[in-house]
Amino acid sequence: MPSRCTSRTSGGSYTVALFNLGDAPAAVTADWPALGFTGRAMVRDLWNRENLGTYHNKITQALPAHGSRLFTVTPQGPVQPETAYEAEAAGNTLSGNASVADCGSCSGGKKVGNLYLGGKLTMNGIHADKAGRYVVDIAYVSGDARAVLISVGDGGFTSHKLPSTGDWGTVETVSVPLSLKAGANTVTFDSGDGYAPDIDLIRVPDPS
Repeated sequence: MPSRCTSRTSGGSYTVALFNLGDAPAAVTADWPALGFTGRAMVRDLWNRENLGTYHNKITQALPAHGSRLFTVTPQGPVQPETAYEAEAAGNTLSGNASVADCGSCSGGKKVGNLYLGGKLTMNGIHADKAGRYVVDIAYVSGDARAVLISVGDGGFTSHKLPSTGDWGTVETVSVPLSLKAGANTVTFDSGDGYAPDIDLIRVPDPS
């Protein structure tokens, strides 16, 4: 049985405790709207003294039976309009072992997986109204921490190690800075010579 407890600090952050009161492992979620805000928030694991990065609208953790976690959640200002691009969209390009798979917790019920040993997902038609550096949200699934190589267009690849989402049925979001040109862009996720996370979607901010 999942449960959570929250309190508001004087500095505007939230202290969030997640509990699994059941006798079996379970995924437990804290939704930002339930706390009174939406958009991005920085999350810090208080017990492990570790910054977990930026999460979009929620955080989900896989907890053992009778387990718990304690976080500080700090909102990052008003939500910015974004455009979502699905990994499984028909216009994207899959290479190597990459394939579309069912995913009950993913947007649209699908994801792109089997990104290993050279498997690639190239997302085409990622639009930017103007050239610049964008903080792009990546929704992904990964039962363990895995690295993925990300590139835009013909630019070089940058390796990003994404933390485990707890299991292969839970979606989490990380934020990655990408330099986009005005107009249509391609964003490629490459497993290289290893194993990469499954990709659900990306969200690109709309410039104000």
